[in-house]
Amino acid sequence: MTPKSLMLCIGLLFITINASSQYTEKINTNRPGTSQGAFSVGNNVLQLEGGFGLARRKHDILKTKTGEFNFDYQIRYGLLFEQLEVSLSGRFRSDRIKQTVGANDEVINQANFEYNTIGAKYLIYDPYKRPKEDSLDLNSWRAQHKFKWRSLIPAVSAYAGANFISSDNPFTAPGDEGFSPK
Repeated sequence: MTPKSLMLCIGLLFITINASSQYTEKINTNRPGTSQGAFSVGNNVLQLEGGFGLARRKHDILKTKTGEFNFDYQIRYGLLFEQLEVSLSGRFRSDRIKQTVGANDEVINQANFEYNTIGAKYLIYDPYKRPKEDSLDLNSWRAQHKFKWRSLIPAVSAYAGANFISSDNPFTAPGDEGFSPK
């Protein structure tokens, strides 16, 4: 690792440490491109999430070397009440492909958004909001410590969204453009 790239990595580490902030006691993240949690961010809360990736690939049969950079992002906002949120998420990708054909090297640069999704999520069931029947019975040790089958049910939410893809996108299949539901 060269000194410049080492300093860049250390600088990015300090930028992310200083840029982190928190509005509530618990942050419900989706980690863009990786997972979709059941919980929303809360009423009138704006949350920005992001991440980036670097990759190098080599294909011996096609004689190509590819350098890839991508940036995942997600903007989430709690709307009207605690169980509802709207979000905008996507990924920007940039590739540099070096292809060897015979004795000639050809370089292809391509960059565009892989996807842009607008969606909404509603929390249907929250197992952490206990009704009165789960309150403590101070007279019975057995009632306090018995297994509760309801604890096996996870948090459940519904998500609906739409992908928007541009017509000249090099990262999608030909004819796969415009709008698609998610």
